[in-house]
Amino acid sequence: MRLLQHIKQLLRPSNQTFIAANALIGRFKHPVWVIGAGRSGTTWLCNLMCSRLKYRFLFEPFQASHNPEANFLPSHYYLRPGESNPKLEELANKIFRGKEYFPGSDPVNKHKLFDGLLVKDISANLFSYALSQSKPEIDPVLILRNPFAVALSRKNKPEWRWFNEPEEFLNQEYLVLDYLDPYKKLILKISKSDDFILKQILIWAVINQVPLRQFSANQLQIVFYEDLLQHTNRELQRLERSLRSHSDDSKTPLLNDVKYQPSKTTGLTSSELRKKSPSDWQKHVSKKQISRGARILEQFGLNFLYDENGNPAVSAAEILTRIQNNHN
Repeated sequence: MRLLQHIKQLLRPSNQTFIAANALIGRFKHPVWVIGAGRSGTTWLCNLMCSRLKYRFLFEPFQASHNPEANFLPSHYYLRPGESNPKLEELANKIFRGKEYFPGSDPVNKHKLFDGLLVKDISANLFSYALSQSKPEIDPVLILRNPFAVALSRKNKPEWRWFNEPEEFLNQEYLVLDYLDPYKKLILKISKSDDFILKQILIWAVINQVPLRQFSANQLQIVFYEDLLQHTNRELQRLERSLRSHSDDSKTPLLNDVKYQPSKTTGLTSSELRKKSPSDWQKHVSKKQISRGARILEQFGLNFLYDENGNPAVSAAEILTRIQNNHN
């Protein structure tokens, strides 16, 4: 009997087999690529999307700590648009065709037939535009969360070993030439400090300003974490309608806040999190840090994104137009 069970187990199709079958029949024609800074809600957004549609959720395939095939990529690697990186292109081809698989790559996938491919990364912002240009089938989505809240959330998770040396950005020649030369003194100054919050705000500014300056309004969808928290179904529907993998809203169930958690680490539902003010971080960040952090955001031209209470001050649809007008 045990021998028979073992034979059945060997003959049973694996998760990789079903994923390969979906790729073969064209279920991954328009992959959705969710990018953003760590602790911005990237995983939460993907979990919510998977609760509404049967996406294959591919978890951080460009992150070396998760995917051994990505170990050639340094932290926050910048790829100049039009430039070629054959190893990155080869990896991206496997990822966005749905053919990449590694331990931990599919944390929530329970389906045999998928509606599409959903890829999530927290270290890909600086090469997202270049890859999207070479792969027009991708629908990129950027989620933004207040940088002070992001910095504080990272501080509360020191065991996750966050990138914390903004000076390392200056080792990337093209990144400096294309974007960071005006900020070299600021980057060196903040890097010499031992202020974790300010370093993280500076890192947030760099990795978000670059894609916001590169993508045009019709090339990138933007979601505010705070808007998604307060108006979950509305924001999901708005996002989904903009995606080429979108299906009929009437067939897609609305979410029940009691059932869906925003984060594995908080254990709180959306309803519970709404009881907390977006400006709660102000209780744990000094006035001096708030002032200095605000100046960093101002220098990067990103101070218009949030008001003094920590709420989005503009609509997601306005951001790219405002950014590009400021840099023309």
